[in-house]
Amino acid sequence: TTEIYTLSLHDALPISRPGCGLRNGNGVRNDLQRPAVGEAEFGEWPHVCALLRLEVLDRQDEPAKIYECGASLLDDGVVLTAAHCLKQLVAGDLLVRCGEWDTQGEDEPLAYQERSVEEIVRHPDFRASEHHNNFALLFLDREFERSAHISPTCLPGPCTTYDSSQNCVAGGFGKDDFGDEGRYATVQKEVVVPLVDSATCQDLMRRTRLGQYFNRSE
Repeated sequence: TTEIYTLSLHDALPISRPGCGLRNGNGVRNDLQRPAVGEAEFGEWPHVCALLRLEVLDRQDEPAKIYECGASLLDDGVVLTAAHCLKQLVAGDLLVRCGEWDTQGEDEPLAYQERSVEEIVRHPDFRASEHHNNFALLFLDREFERSAHISPTCLPGPCTTYDSSQNCVAGGFGKDDFGDEGRYATVQKEVVVPLVDSATCQDLMRRTRLGQYFNRSE
């Protein structure tokens, strides 16, 4: 898929504090319909959130909530997302929704929660042209209430390294293709991807739209 997904190194990351990095391997409820191949169980990845843009379509109606990008809950009041997703958006344009699973249904066993974005902090060295330092932190107006399907991910310690035998899981509601042809997922997706070393990553990225001169170290 072409969407930037949230990542979870659930077997590799050290537990930085109690209550982070939790995975519900069989989901929060096992009496729901089994998900299709490539779909996550309900509540399987409690840190996976959705970044929503508020857009006024009719002055007399409430603003529409438009899916913008995936996000990872880092702490009860802070999420991590991709800086390129924010474009020219300001904090007042954005909501973060955690605990979502099926965007087209309202019958999940536990309800999602939404929080307004109070402050956006983009990486100071972010370069949109090549997605360099493509990170942003969103500070929320109030904290999420932790639940079985909502809790933060863990962050790696400084200089943490991983070997190529480990995998990570990408999850979210991303598009299945670039541009207008792509369609967002309605049920939370997941895919297992291998870890690669930095040199291999750079070589692979140079074969994408980033071009042959992409440099991971710049």
